Amino acid sequence: MKRWHWITLAILVAASVVAGFLGHYEPGHGHWWDAIPAFYAIYGLAGSAALIYLSWLLGKKVLQRGEDYYEALEDRTTGEEE
Repeated sequence: MKRWHWITLAILVAASVVAGFLGHYEPGHGHWWDAIPAFYAIYGLAGSAALIYLSWLLGKKVLQRGEDYYEALEDRTTGEEE
């Protein structure tokens, strides 16, 4: 990403956190987590991090193959041994 993308992202995140602290909370309306300042920003960050980690884990453990995967597969189908 370009530098101005990072700057824009940082400004938006900072504005979201500040808005979370300045938000108005009325007891009896909504859920208990609405009383936590910037809860949705933190929840979104944690959810995004979990999604990135799980996709990395899936790619690393399930989808990625070794460098000689297709050569070994070809050797098994033709019956050749090294």
